[in-house]
Amino acid sequence: MDQLEEYVTHAAQHLTAEEVEEAVRAVPMVKAEAALVEMPRGFPQLPAQVELLCQFIEDVHGGHVSREDAGPAYLEAAFAVRYFHRKVDVIPDHIPGIGKLDDAVVVQSVLRRNEAIFQAYADQHDLPWGELKSLM
Repeated sequence: MDQLEEYVTHAAQHLTAEEVEEAVRAVPMVKAEAALVEMPRGFPQLPAQVELLCQFIEDVHGGHVSREDAGPAYLEAAFAVRYFHRKVDVIPDHIPGIGKLDDAVVVQSVLRRNEAIFQAYADQHDLPWGELKSLM
């Protein structure tokens, strides 16, 4: 496991219930942000990937997908959504062209680590998994 994956795994496992709830409440804002914010060059699928994570979080939180079936993907998705929503992280979001680069790497790490779960989820919801994962 590389350092990024270790970071994502560790951070996700240590989310509190309040932090997961915060991620769920942030979903509408995150969706809007993903649709409007300048994405880093080379990551054209990032808005759709963030949308997938948001939808997954809502469905698990709402009981449409069981926590057991979601496995660690649920907490990792919540972590990625919280990370995307933060304005100041490893690369501050206000830096033109690269501000969301670290966010993109975290999102793609979560999708890659949990590919089987997210592919099945995308297939169930008629989402274009092939396009969503094209840059992972």
